[in-house]
Order: sequence, then C-alpha cells, then structure tokens
Amino acid sequence: MKPSIRLLKILTAPPASAHHEDVRPSAEDPQAQTVTRWRVLPCDIDLFGHMNNSRYALMMDFARVHYLRRAGLLTVALKQRWVIPVSAVALEFHRPLKPFQRFEISTQVLSWDDRWLFMRQTFQTREGPVRPVATGYVKTIIRSPAGSVAPAQLARLVCGRDVDPPALPDELWARFRTPPRATSREPHASEGKRLQDVSRVDVGLRRHAVAR
Repeated sequence: MKPSIRLLKILTAPPASAHHEDVRPSAEDPQAQTVTRWRVLPCDIDLFGHMNNSRYALMMDFARVHYLRRAGLLTVALKQRWVIPVSAVALEFHRPLKPFQRFEISTQVLSWDDRWLFMRQTFQTREGPVRPVATGYVKTIIRSPAGSVAPAQLARLVCGRDVDPPALPDELWARFRTPPRATSREPHASEGKRLQDVSRVDVGLRRHAVAR
C-alpha cells in the first residue's frame, strides 16, 4: 500500500470524527463494524465517469487499516512486524459512484477458523437515500516472522478473553471459497507443528496486552 493523503488521514484522525465512527469489536459483538467515510475524487474516476473498479480494492485496504487501528491491533502489528496478505477478494457491484459523491465503507470480521480471517466490507452512499454500492468478501491471514498468527489469539487480544468464531450460513462460506462450517473443524494432526510455531507469537501478544 503506497503512502497517500487518505492513508495519512486514517493513521492520524481521532477515533471519533466526521470521517470515522468510534466502534471496535468486543467479546459481546465480535462482528462489530468500523465505518470510514469518503468522497469520490477526480483521480478516482475512469473513462466512463464513475469510480474505477480498481479504486474499490484500494479503498478497502484503507478501511482495513482503520479496522486494525480501532481493534487495537495496528500498533502491535507494526511492532511484531506482521504482514497481512490477502488470499482472495470477491467484489459484487450494485451501482456506480459518481464524481464527488460521498460514500462510506463498513468493515467487519464475520468469522475465522484456525488459520484464516473472513471479512466483509460494504460500500454505501451517504447522500439522499442510503443505497448499497458494492460488497467485498475478503479472506486474509496474519503472518509474523515466527509464522502464522492464529485468529483465536487475535480475538483474545482484541476482546480480552477467548471468543468462539461466529457461525455463518453456508452461502457466505461459498463467497470465501471455503467449505461450510469451517469454524467447527478440529485441527488436523498435521497442523500441530504450525500451531506450535505461532505459540512464540502468542507470548508477544500477551506481553502487549499486559502493557495496555
């Protein structure tokens, strides 16, 4: 992700402002949505006079950074040298965004399994009747120099205690190209080595949680 004025706004804006809503996931609501607010700029427009499709993916990146910040994970991610590669993104477009039109992006973690985080990001208009613009489904993972970071450890860090992954209907799993009921699957024996690798990461997470 390249540095930009929009990214700077995400990193420096106060939690509650005209551009963002002050919410964060919790044990009571692990699917809580963070909201970022934007306007379509001339640099976002394509030949046909609406926001370019590639801009949606970039704006989703910015919104996920905001989500990490609100969840209290951005600082620890930088300290622990995490990277957050995206495995798959599915975008459904409902209507175009026009020049200078205001819109917002709601970002939430829907669920997780022993390896992957499953997120949904929803674009909608802000002016006049609120209308859906696009919906993105993101399958992502967090890696550290020591290995993959188990989503259960992230949930514990954010929520302060162990949290079961929310159940999802089968049609949502299909959007992530993931077998249904992934959250109920017991880890295979072959995954034991990987889970041991991330235990070192868990030590760093617990230290950060205590420091907070």
